[in-house]
Amino acid sequence: MPFNRYAYVKFFKVRAGADYHVLVEDHFYSVPNKYAHKVLDVRVTARTVEVLYNGARIASHAVSQETGGKTTLDDHMPPNHRGYARWNADRDLLTAETIGPSMAKFIAEVFDSCPQNDGKYRQSSAFKALRQ
Repeated sequence: MPFNRYAYVKFFKVRAGADYHVLVEDHFYSVPNKYAHKVLDVRVTARTVEVLYNGARIASHAVSQETGGKTTLDDHMPPNHRGYARWNADRDLLTAETIGPSMAKFIAEVFDSCPQNDGKYRQSSAFKALRQ
């Protein structure tokens, strides 16, 4: 008998999107941004998702059960995207309150109208630019 149990592994090819994520079993996993738009190999086990380029592993993530979700490592982001990863909507709402109650109400309504955090981040960045 083998010492370790047989591990079921799936392999397939994917293309990384412009947002440097690959779709694997209904979840998006990041790869280093320099691999955006490239065709990559994926190795999936019960616990891990490994992404390979020319046989070399370029990313490894724990399997997520979140359908449609994103798993992103900061190291995979270009420097200009890392600010988004650290962005906090609550902090921006508190900043809006320091400007005045009307601004806080307006920002809250804008954030409520944006279903995704990236939309909220863009709106917040625009307001910050206007303030300066």
